[in-house]
Amino acid sequence: MKILLATNNENKLKDMQKFLPSHVTLITLNEAGICLEPDENGDIPEENARIKAEEFWNEVKRKNLDITAVVADDVAVYVEAFPELIGVKAARWHKGTSEDRNNKLLEIMKNEKNRNIYYETVVSYKDEHECLFFKAYNYGEVSKEIREGTGFAYDFIFKLPDGRMLSEISQDERDGMIGRAVAARELSDYIKTKMDL
Repeated sequence: MKILLATNNENKLKDMQKFLPSHVTLITLNEAGICLEPDENGDIPEENARIKAEEFWNEVKRKNLDITAVVADDVAVYVEAFPELIGVKAARWHKGTSEDRNNKLLEIMKNEKNRNIYYETVVSYKDEHECLFFKAYNYGEVSKEIREGTGFAYDFIFKLPDGRMLSEISQDERDGMIGRAVAARELSDYIKTKMDL
């Protein structure tokens, strides 16, 4: 079974492949020869995941590619004290790098008592017959400082209940709790059921 993963990001590819059944082969956009950039104009991550899945599926059909389905994802970041601040604009709400955005958020949150933050991750699955969504959430607080480690974007200021940042947890811990991993496991269960595995 070949599935188009709507990305060229190697980290996303590795993350998804880990959790999907072994008979699933993930194909990147480059490998499929697809150069689309869908207009992610949704207000919630489910809308953006749907937009990407449907546009790439239409391109798969137009090119008559031997691909069974498309998988896309989107992540939104919600800061409880400022619910409209980031959302689906995680990489666009403030100009500059991820570090610039982290510093700006820390500046905005400097005197804020309510520091609650959460990620909403949506993985979409689109084939000939349906478009399904698999959602997962990560909850924490905005820290008061950036901490080094591994991860992406806001992971360096996303404080878990145990006091560590998302950027400080091990890869095994990430695989057990990060939104994309949780949603990918749900997708995997669905594919196994669909294929009677």
